[in-house]
Amino acid sequence: MQLFSTHKLRNIQAQEQAIKKHAILVVDDEVANRKVITSILQYEFIVLEASNGVEAIELVQKHPNPESISMVISDQRMPHMSGVELLSQLAKIIPKSVRIIVSGYTDVESFIGSINKANIYKFIIKPFERADFLWTIERALENFELQQKHDTHLLSLEYIVAERTKELADKNIELEQAYKKLEDISLTDPLTQLKNRRYLDKHIDAKVALSLKAFQNWQKDTTNPLPHNEQLTFFMLDLDNFKSVNDTYGHEYGDEVLKSIKPLLETLFRSSDIFIRLGGEEFLIVVRDINQTDAQILAERLRKTIKQYVFVVNSYTNFSITCSIGYVQYPYITEQPNALSWQQVVKLTDKALYLAKNNGRDAWVGLSHLNNNINENEITKLLDPDEILTQNNTINLVSNITLTIK
Repeated sequence: MQLFSTHKLRNIQAQEQAIKKHAILVVDDEVANRKVITSILQYEFIVLEASNGVEAIELVQKHPNPESISMVISDQRMPHMSGVELLSQLAKIIPKSVRIIVSGYTDVESFIGSINKANIYKFIIKPFERADFLWTIERALENFELQQKHDTHLLSLEYIVAERTKELADKNIELEQAYKKLEDISLTDPLTQLKNRRYLDKHIDAKVALSLKAFQNWQKDTTNPLPHNEQLTFFMLDLDNFKSVNDTYGHEYGDEVLKSIKPLLETLFRSSDIFIRLGGEEFLIVVRDINQTDAQILAERLRKTIKQYVFVVNSYTNFSITCSIGYVQYPYITEQPNALSWQQVVKLTDKALYLAKNNGRDAWVGLSHLNNNINENEITKLLDPDEILTQNNTINLVSNITLTIK
């Protein structure tokens, strides 16, 4: 739909309301004929005169407001350009004008040609009665005025529709923004401004699908190297002895500690990584495009960053805190990418975290699989919460400390 022109509507409305005479262009190569028509019209209308088609077109083109010319009355038989030819051209310049042919000839061909070529309103035969001629002109202009009112009405309707459409569009934008704001709130932890579990459930599938596809494609052609950098690494972080912070300094300062985690994570990880507050003092970070070696380096950096950060209570009291970290990569079995879901990998990450905490805290533990295959029984045993992780011919455990089973 074309953009609506309020300027055009105001101009038409102003023309409609203004009390002024219609402008009529009379074209005839004979001066006497022009004077007869002018003498009939001059008391009620503004009359413009031209002696031929070329002069008429030039007059219209130079007119400051060509659309104000309501009617063109032209003789049919003129040198160089007939009335029909003239009105055909003027129909393109001032299409809303009323066009009338005056002729002393009554041949049918001229009449049909006028109607078809120039959209002529009336074909008047000379000689004509003054009263009849004036009556015809007045009726034609009444028709012109009705058409103007019709156009104004349509433009008014178009204006109303355009305004309502704009209002609806604005409301839709407002609703979309409000919905997005509400959705962002529902996906964000209000205390730390990190994302929450609901965000994880909503967005992790896309990352998982990319990783899974890379390994499925590799299975189709195992001559290519394994796409280790396409794995997702799940880091689970838990602040050690956090209850003592609340007990010693109060929940207000405990909350400040939790809020400090987001900027610390942002210094270590990429903006494309996912940071989740799982609840309490437990966090989950999902990282893409790193291998096992990079995962160990990141885990150690994260442990050191938390440990070295000084939390200030007041001008004379500050403290530090340690953390425990567990991490596992997805797919867990690269040769069997569908063996464990990402949810099951998160459970393994939690078990690795538990092992770090159970070995004195301030530690990280990474879990991976040594074999290329895993069966259902092994998966069930691996995911059993009562089953303690131990280094064996199937499970590979790496850590910054020496692990002992307690």
